[in-house]
Amino acid sequence: MLGKLYADFLEDTDPMTTEAVASSGATRFQAVCHGMIPQVSATVASDTLYRWECAIRSATILGFVGAGGIGYYLVISIQRLQCQKLVTSIAAVFALVVLSDALASRLRARMV
Repeated sequence: MLGKLYADFLEDTDPMTTEAVASSGATRFQAVCHGMIPQVSATVASDTLYRWECAIRSATILGFVGAGGIGYYLVISIQRLQCQKLVTSIAAVFALVVLSDALASRLRARMV
């Protein structure tokens, strides 16, 4: 999914920027690195971190219903009545989601 999004982002860039870099004597690779990449870097970073956050949530839910993943440890802790491990696992999942969201916000603010 991210590959398709990245391709769409690169398609939507302004070609004049890349052409301007290329006309100044840069190679094709340099034109892409200095003309296209800066236009999409904030969006790519934001969407990548968003998908990471979604993957954490999905792994938790899928594991909880029996498909393995992060949620598996929640189910085992509940079945064995290990409340301390359960609270630790929930806190770890919550921390991962909050940290990835905070990181995405900081990257977006820094890159825009």
